[in-house]
Amino acid sequence: MKKMILALALVAGSTAALADWVPTYKSGAYTATLSYSASPTGPTQSISKSEAIPAGGYYDGPISNFARLSLSTQPRLQAVLDSWAHDTAVANGAGYANGKLSGVLTTSIVGLTGAKTGENQIQFSGPSYSVSFSKSDSRLGGLISATCTSNISLSNVTVKAVYVPLTGALDKDPSLSTLSYGSTSSSSCSSSLDWIPILGTVVDNFLAAKVNSIVLSNVSGFSGQSLMSLIPNLTNLYQGVDSAIASGVYVFNGVDWGAYIKNNFNTLFTGKSLSVSIGQPIVEGPYVAGTSEPSQTVFRNTDFVINFSDSTRQLIFTVASSKTYAYTWKCTPQACREP
Repeated sequence: MKKMILALALVAGSTAALADWVPTYKSGAYTATLSYSASPTGPTQSISKSEAIPAGGYYDGPISNFARLSLSTQPRLQAVLDSWAHDTAVANGAGYANGKLSGVLTTSIVGLTGAKTGENQIQFSGPSYSVSFSKSDSRLGGLISATCTSNISLSNVTVKAVYVPLTGALDKDPSLSTLSYGSTSSSSCSSSLDWIPILGTVVDNFLAAKVNSIVLSNVSGFSGQSLMSLIPNLTNLYQGVDSAIASGVYVFNGVDWGAYIKNNFNTLFTGKSLSVSIGQPIVEGPYVAGTSEPSQTVFRNTDFVINFSDSTRQLIFTVASSKTYAYTWKCTPQACREP
């Protein structure tokens, strides 16, 4: 009887593993929209142009290429911060878990005048980065041992730099490149003395405070110089807007504003501050295997927004993406049923 129950359990387990809702990509698109208003508070008109996202590949079009360039920005930023976390862990003989970047990356660019005419000041800020470090140690031949874990969060990481638009090279004056961020950390430890009342708690708290102090000293040593490597990518992004905005499409009240932006792109920066928001790649899910049919089949994302508005008019260019899926219940063996 026990053998029969075991056999049934094995069959049930293998069936659950092989039966699930399987997504099938149906359609998707990158959509570029230019919104215009003759005054900052007046009624807004919008015109959109789309490029399809084919299944299993990329459409080689100006909007699609620009969207992918935009969406590569945050992963690049995370790679830089992960590299800093890795080096910090190695330097302290610790392990670390890859960090998590969250939030929208907001940038602004100002065309400088006077002695710096021909150069731009760029600032990017907004995202937060969190990462965990862990380290174990022992003393007296392993008689006393402890493991400590520290969680670090860098909030509102902000970088300012002055660069040459044509090359993306930073200005040679290092005082023009600055970094600021908020930081918090928390540490906890568990030692082989945990079982001793009061003493175990005192030891753990002492170790946690000491580790937290070391962690904060490492965070304060984060110069952010590596973040400057993102400047060329961001400048390419700004120049890419020029290619993503088509002429002859965004015509409002007889004026081709797409052509206007393309023809006056560089001068639109001079003496002005343009704001930009850069999103993360579209999140498709999450779907928990073995549950009921997924309720969400359409996923949307705002990839990029640049605001050319000034005191006389409103002019905003947006690139968004969308993907649609269908879910099919697939089961092996055929005897199993939908949940």
